[in-house]
Amino acid sequence: MQQETELSNIVTQQLTKNRLPAKKQILAELGQNDKFAEAVYLNIALLHQSGKSMRRDSKGASRHAYDAAYRPKYRFSDPKNPTKYTLSEPETICTLLHDIGEDVGKTLIGAMVFNDMQSHLFGNGHTLKKNLELITNYRDFIWGPVKSGLKKRTAQKPLWRSADMHTVLKQLRFVLDRVPNKVKKEDIMLDYARFRWCIHSFKNGIERLHSHGFYDHQRPVIKYVDLHIDDFFEAIDVIDGLMDRFDEVLDAGYIVTPEQVVEKYGVVRDQISDVLGKEEFLYPDEKLMFPGESHAILTLDKTLYYAYLSDIYSAALQDAEDARYPVDDDSFLGAMMPKIAENADNVLDISKDPSHMESIYRKSRGLLRAGANLYQTLQNRGASSLRLGYAVQHLYKSLQISVTDALSVAKIDLKRDTAYRPTYQRVELMREKLKDLKPLINKMKVI
Repeated sequence: MQQETELSNIVTQQLTKNRLPAKKQILAELGQNDKFAEAVYLNIALLHQSGKSMRRDSKGASRHAYDAAYRPKYRFSDPKNPTKYTLSEPETICTLLHDIGEDVGKTLIGAMVFNDMQSHLFGNGHTLKKNLELITNYRDFIWGPVKSGLKKRTAQKPLWRSADMHTVLKQLRFVLDRVPNKVKKEDIMLDYARFRWCIHSFKNGIERLHSHGFYDHQRPVIKYVDLHIDDFFEAIDVIDGLMDRFDEVLDAGYIVTPEQVVEKYGVVRDQISDVLGKEEFLYPDEKLMFPGESHAILTLDKTLYYAYLSDIYSAALQDAEDARYPVDDDSFLGAMMPKIAENADNVLDISKDPSHMESIYRKSRGLLRAGANLYQTLQNRGASSLRLGYAVQHLYKSLQISVTDALSVAKIDLKRDTAYRPTYQRVELMREKLKDLKPLINKMKVI
């Protein structure tokens, strides 16, 4: 698919300026499917009301989701780094909603509830739910609090490989042994109530903005609503429609059960325990670490994240196998393609978030390996995988460009102050280590 006309990016501009985009603007860019506008408005509403309006790189959270979904189409024929692929409609919706489970759900129960409700709201529930569940890193709901606690405890006394690993593993195993085996239905329903409250409160907020020009929320995603009156009421109709469907789902009894939550806790516990039992840890490059960072925490971070990517890889391969490796249908990439698309957007601003630069870089390298290996396996088995190949190539080139840009910034900083030398050296090493992936990327031989 080649784009014949120049595409606009007015929705990105609107979100950058904290303005509510019109439904017709969204459909003009993403495609004439009402679900796209519903997914964009739902994303804004949930992030808007939950206090997750801004990311660490200062990009709006809703803008990140939108750019990740639209970038493959918008940059299809880009002269510098063309994507050469587009997302399918289900993949676009999954990408627009990919952050909600973790960032708004906040807990394992919350993520299950939010993913479940989103899958019901946008139809084709089983497929969307499966992909949202895959793209949600459930391991982090157990490992994340352990990591945060250890970081606070050792902030003034960095730990290193030997005793440090013992301490980290001991604390993680302590938490794993106490994973809940009983959950109250009331706790689950609180998250459903929170979901609906976010939509309802967002509607009230933009109505006040439209009428009076103010919004009484601390960190709103949307600060201005200056739509034409017809566009404004069309946006309100979309939000009302989401609330109506939410009520229909609950009235029909389609809710996450306590038994499902307990089962999920058990699955995640076993996944982490399996990684710990094998003791095949993936160690970080110490030269890329910042002063005071814990080697063991980064080791567990990397090992568990790669296990998460392995789940996405394995699910795609299993679905392709179940479909007998189709040559004209690649719907088995329903989680992998959104994951690559959102990661490609993440790496664009790598230099704006120096403290998390290594984390973004490490995750991108892991995803590149998983994507390239999946492509090669699918090719060998005769399955459709061309879009995946283009997506992996685009991500690799995006990471190359971003690291090169970050190195230019670090070089300027170094000339101004020699205290920036460690940062310059880390970014320079990142650029060199990217060359290690080049043979794997070249081996793909994407046409």
